[in-house]
Amino acid sequence: MSNVQTTTLALQSVGKTYGLEVPLQNLMLHHAPRAAALPDPQSSIVRALAAPLGSAPLIEAARGAKNATVIVDDWGRSNATRREVAPTVLDHLNQAGIPDEQITVVIARGLGLAPSMAFVEQTFGPELMARPIRRQISAMQRSGQRFLGFSTLG
Repeated sequence: MSNVQTTTLALQSVGKTYGLEVPLQNLMLHHAPRAAALPDPQSSIVRALAAPLGSAPLIEAARGAKNATVIVDDWGRSNATRREVAPTVLDHLNQAGIPDEQITVVIARGLGLAPSMAFVEQTFGPELMARPIRRQISAMQRSGQRFLGFSTLG
């Protein structure tokens, strides 16, 4: 038996947590968030959209627009963005007068492996998948790309 001291790191990926045992002598740096979980994430999201720093509230900023594009992170990160933040952002865009049919959701997956549609549905959850939004997933195939317009921000 070895006397090597180890620590177990919790790695989160695709909605699961995996334990990775690492010898302490090999661990150079380990960063873990120290912030406590929000007691009511949904209220915090709504407050942030209503009073963002340095910008008008989303509903006000989007009012008068004909369409919108929302970029969400890929399935390698927490589901919170897709399951909590994205539906609330879509609701605010709807309140600004932009219907779901005129909203494109781009999955910022880079050039990683393309998931199956079943995996995308599982990752995004039934609430987001049930909405008639346009989804853009592939950065590799021309058929999965669309010109979305120019940003006024450059």
